[in-house]
This record gives sequence, structure tokens and C-alpha cells, in this order.
Amino acid sequence: MLYATLICTDPDCGEELEAWGEAGDFEALLCVSCGCELQALAFCEVHGGRVTELPRRTPYVQLRHAA
Repeated sequence: MLYATLICTDPDCGEELEAWGEAGDFEALLCVSCGCELQALAFCEVHGGRVTELPRRTPYVQLRHAA
């Protein structure tokens, strides 16, 4: 699983988000505030933890506002 820091490509918006998911899940993500594309600033691979893997039928990315 990957952790990513994302930023909106619209300079007037500047929304920053954190996201967790698989590599393919980060393609074509849109900003929830303005609808513009999100760009990854950094990626980090996440290991361990108590994550239970469930079979997914569609890509899933967990987003939250960056600190």
C-alpha cells in the first residue's frame, strides 16, 4: 500500500490531501473542492499495521485533508 501527499493543480485552489491506496488508484484523481486534477507531491510505501485486505471490485483511495 502507498501513502501519497497530493495537491490540486489549480493555483487558485491549493487544496492539499493525503491518500492511501495502490499505485493504479492514484491515476486521474480530482479535487473535491474545485474538480481539477490532483498531482502527487510525494509517495511512501506503507508496511505492517492492522490493515485487513478485503477484495475490491473498483479502485479505492482514502483521502483526507493534509495537516
